[in-house]
Amino acid sequence: GASGRTGRLILQLLCQRSISTLAIASSQKSATKLEQAASGGRVAVATCDMRDDGARMRLRELMEQYAATDVVNAAGYVPSFIATDDAAAAEAVDFAGAVRLIEAAEDVRLSGRFVHVTSLLTELATPNLSYQVDQTSRPLRNCPATKMSHENV
Repeated sequence: GASGRTGRLILQLLCQRSISTLAIASSQKSATKLEQAASGGRVAVATCDMRDDGARMRLRELMEQYAATDVVNAAGYVPSFIATDDAAAAEAVDFAGAVRLIEAAEDVRLSGRFVHVTSLLTELATPNLSYQVDQTSRPLRNCPATKMSHENV
């Protein structure tokens, strides 16, 4: 999540404070952009696609290699506004990917904090909510639009 809007802001703050940081991107293309953006900072950049079955092992290896003490997870899927694709992406990245990251942190016995940042379901705090969240509710079809608006993308 380091290459997304929220991740880049977090990375910028960490760089300003001269905190050694491992920034993880899901692709080499995103990693290259991060390397350019973080030049001059104490930042190492690596890739790991949290959707992959091997992500837990890769994340564990990175945490060990860079002696990670804390994790800030800002990873999130990028909405396509195609309901079935967004549901699958949210499941793969925001849920399963986050679980893999948590499990990797547990595997290495992370000594510091684990911070999970998300904008998903932020519309639940919105007044005049037109649906209920229970077994009979409509699907959260506005989730991608709400995610984008709350992230000011």
